[in-house]
Order: sequence, then C-alpha cells, then structure tokens
Amino acid sequence: MPPESLDTLCDPDTKKPLRQVRKDGRDCLAQEASGREYPVVDGIPIFFSDQEMTGSNRKYRDFYDKIAFFYDLYIALISLLCRKKGWHAARSELIRRISGVRAGDRILEVGIGTGLNLALLPKDARYWGVDISWKMLSRCRRRAARLQRDACLCLAQAEALPFREESFHAVFSVGGFNFFTDKHAAVKEMIRVAKPRATILIVDETPKHVKTAYERTPLARKAFKEESSDSLRAPVELVPENMQDVRCEEVWDGRFYALSFVKPSPTPSPAR
Repeated sequence: MPPESLDTLCDPDTKKPLRQVRKDGRDCLAQEASGREYPVVDGIPIFFSDQEMTGSNRKYRDFYDKIAFFYDLYIALISLLCRKKGWHAARSELIRRISGVRAGDRILEVGIGTGLNLALLPKDARYWGVDISWKMLSRCRRRAARLQRDACLCLAQAEALPFREESFHAVFSVGGFNFFTDKHAAVKEMIRVAKPRATILIVDETPKHVKTAYERTPLARKAFKEESSDSLRAPVELVPENMQDVRCEEVWDGRFYALSFVKPSPTPSPAR
C-alpha cells in the first residue's frame, strides 16, 4: 500500500493510526494499542466483519453483491430513461456540484460502487472510495486500473470511515445514502474527514424514482419494497447549523435530490 494511502487511513473505531504488517503470509493493517487487525485483499483493506453488519447496511450489501455484474448496464439504461443523454451526461449534471477540484486534490466517494464516477472527475486528482459490497469494489478496482486513476479503495461502512480527520478536499455520495443504517452518523463522518472549505455532496433517489424505476424491476422491487417515503428524502435536517452554503434541489425531473454544503473554516481563538 502506498505510504500516502496509509497516512490517510486510521482505525475506523478508535481513529488511531494504522501500520502495515504481514502476518501468516498475508498483508494486514494493524492498530497497536487495540490489537485490532484488518486484512488487505487484492490491495483493498477490509474494515468490518460480517458479524458487524447490521440493519440496512446488511440488507443492501447483499443486494448490491447480487447485482454487481450487471449494475453498470442497469445504470446506463436508467440514465437514458431519465435524461435521454446517457449516463455520462446525466451523472455529470450531478458531479459538477463538486466545484474547484484541482490537480492533486484528495477526493472521497462514500458508496463508490463500481466506480462509474471516476471517469467524470479530473484525472490528476487522487481518489479514495469506500463501499460495503466486495463485488462492487472488485469491479471498481478493475475500472480504476483501466482508467489509470489513482484510487485507494476500502471495504468500510459510511458510519465508521477509516480516514483521519480533515483528509479530503471534497467528499461525496451518489446513490447509496438513503439506505445507510445510521444516516446521522454517516453525515458526521463525512464532515469529520473533510477539510475546512471542502464541499460535501449527497445525491440519491426520491420516492418518484423508486416508484417509476425500481418498482418496475423485479429484483429492485423486492429490495426496496419495505422503504418508506421518509427514508427517500434529502437529509437536510442532519446538516449541522454551522455548515455553509447549504443547497438542496431536486434534479433529473424530480427523480433525485442533490444536497450540498461546505464545511466551515475553524473560528480563530480570540486574542488574549
């Protein structure tokens, strides 16, 4: 694992630094104080066990593992249905809300899936991505290599991100937030790992999209049938009052919401 990636990572529970070790012929990341070890498989650190998966995270991890093979095709078809322009143009409408990304910036995608968004952001930025589905991450790893993107991928939950404070110039999530087990914790974590003045963007489906698209697909209909309308709305109430430039709008003809805000710079301590 490259030194910069390791310097950005931390224990998701204690937030303490990790070191790379080799044990029983396998690579892993270890936290010395707690003794916790996290295996690294195909270059991807695994930050939770199956027993630690609860609530919606477990349900949708299983769902996305099932659809990983044909997920890209499904998204392409849905994007054509929604915007008539194809997935690249449709997703670009959303991703452009992350403004000011420059060469060398660190960008984190929470719920990176198969990495469709890697092709939409500057090639010379540095990318980190987390997801709860191993099969989606495996496909993302292959896409990153094909696109020659510098990407560090982790199997981790949004509620316990394995990154140090103030690590990223932008943090975003497209198409996963609605079904996180603990949305409040996820927002807090996204803010924690963002640098001051970083943009945080959350995009996901509205009830309209679930009704007109997912409920017409047998596999998706089964997965989404128990979700209430309340779980499909922009989490504006979870954005702390001190966040700046808070914006929320419906996009794609009301099928998705886009919520963005900026993490403020620290308030200077008064002079004595």
